Amino acid sequence: MANETTGVASGSVEELIVELVAQDVIPKLRRKAVFQNVMRNYVWGGPSQVINVAQGDTLTFADLNEATANTYEEYTTTDRQLTPILVGTDLMLSWEALTHPSTSVHDALVNDISTAWAVYTDDAAAGLYTEASASTPTHEIGADGTALAVADVANVAQLLMTAGVPTGDNGAYALVVHPIQWQELGIDTTLVTNIMTGRGQLFATQGGEPTSEFFMGHVMGCDIWVSPSINESSGLHAIGMAPTALGVARKFVWTDDSPDPELLKVEWGWVRNRRAREYAITICEDVGGTSHTATTNEHMVDLKS
Repeated sequence: MANETTGVASGSVEELIVELVAQDVIPKLRRKAVFQNVMRNYVWGGPSQVINVAQGDTLTFADLNEATANTYEEYTTTDRQLTPILVGTDLMLSWEALTHPSTSVHDALVNDISTAWAVYTDDAAAGLYTEASASTPTHEIGADGTALAVADVANVAQLLMTAGVPTGDNGAYALVVHPIQWQELGIDTTLVTNIMTGRGQLFATQGGEPTSEFFMGHVMGCDIWVSPSINESSGLHAIGMAPTALGVARKFVWTDDSPDPELLKVEWGWVRNRRAREYAITICEDVGGTSHTATTNEHMVDLKS
């Protein structure tokens, strides 16, 4: 029977193996963290704490005259920096919490760690709607109190196309909306008629992996994702973007007690006077803009409703 849970005593201390907790969190994180799927991911193991994301310059092609030397164009690069910092949580699991449940403590811990990590990453990314360029043509569109419609999705794609912004590998931009905005879009019969729905469509474009729980479908050149992390400040600020707009940088973490480098470091110890097991859960991460500047990012659109 679907979703049936058998009442076996699988929540024992022996069953909660630390190495497996870290190993099982990573694939769940990818399914829970929306923005991780639509922005660049940088994994860093070197000594530097700062990751420089290079931006190129504009080039133009022109006719060449065979006997005349061409004029050089000066090509410069500018960087946007991501600086991962240590982030984490400490928790205490009592002997009762470890041994009394009839269902898996391991599964509960994996689910809750991946959820907390996903919320941290998505909250940071959603707050960067302020980077959208206000220069003409403005990338700040929509209005507080005005429901979203499919025409707004088309406007997002049009602005990004006009700015020459590359799509993702699947040939689409991403539009991350709040659940309320998704409901607004759902009222538009044009969306209902034309959207290519379901995660099955996403699997087809991204190698068949169960990539996310929050992919809703594709319409008007945009993959639609839903995240409750979307910022509310005088309206809900959905973000339309190319993968080049934002990035998440993660560094491997290691400690004296656990020297193997890992993206998620889970360490534990038994605290005798608390009759409990303590866990120190650590990541090293930063989320930031990776195009233009913090106020002129043309690779994204702030879509308000």
